[in-house]
Amino acid sequence: MKRTLVIVTLCLLLAATVGTTAVVAKQADSTSQAGTTPVYQFDVSPSGKIVIIMPDTGDKPTYVYSGEGFVPGETYILQFHITGVTGAAPIGSGVASPEGVVVIVGTIDSELVQNKIMQNEGDFLIGQHVL
Repeated sequence: MKRTLVIVTLCLLLAATVGTTAVVAKQADSTSQAGTTPVYQFDVSPSGKIVIIMPDTGDKPTYVYSGEGFVPGETYILQFHITGVTGAAPIGSGVASPEGVVVIVGTIDSELVQNKIMQNEGDFLIGQHVL
């Protein structure tokens, strides 16, 4: 229940802070304190944000992506491109609302992707096709 409340809260905060289009995400900030769960935030240039909660308990990381300026009714795929590797790993998808807003919530299943995110060795992409 606590995790769901955190995800919903992050989703609402992100929906209020997005711009007009989304292409690539770079790591903007990460927060980690002793005894707390690390939270990574990525800005999507020029709009949108991804927040990732990396649990230290062995659970899969949870993420929330929010962006706007998309074509209403179209499906968009959130992907992670690892630096130096051809292609990208799809991690989630969502449909743009009538207002052109895309919100995607999920977990990151791939341990390789989890490690590369923490090492800042790649970029998030959002688009209509898998690379």
